[in-house]
Amino acid sequence: MTETLAWQQKPLTDEVRVAASAAGLQAQAQVAERLRALLDADIDAQATTPLSILRDAVSFPTAVLRAAGADVVRRDMYAVEAFPDDEFALTPASLADVSPDLVELGIQWGAAKAWAHRERHGS
Repeated sequence: MTETLAWQQKPLTDEVRVAASAAGLQAQAQVAERLRALLDADIDAQATTPLSILRDAVSFPTAVLRAAGADVVRRDMYAVEAFPDDEFALTPASLADVSPDLVELGIQWGAAKAWAHRERHGS
């Protein structure tokens, strides 16, 4: 978010910093709650993925950027269609974009879910 403001030459005021901090805390709480619910759910009731949950969290910095007067960025047609509310191109393409440490965890989650699904429902 600060990078977007910097290259757009928008001021990073104390008000923006406070809003960003609050948005970060809200995002953490929402992501944690939704991930907990996903991981606690039965595999047949898991209608989303950890990456989708993280992608939804871009609404928090997006709101801060809007309020700070940032300009919408140009995105390709796929990004516009897939993530219409992501005006600042913040949506991670993969877990690696969030943190390289999440890649292995994502693979483990997917493999465990696939194994459990196969055990329950066959091939």
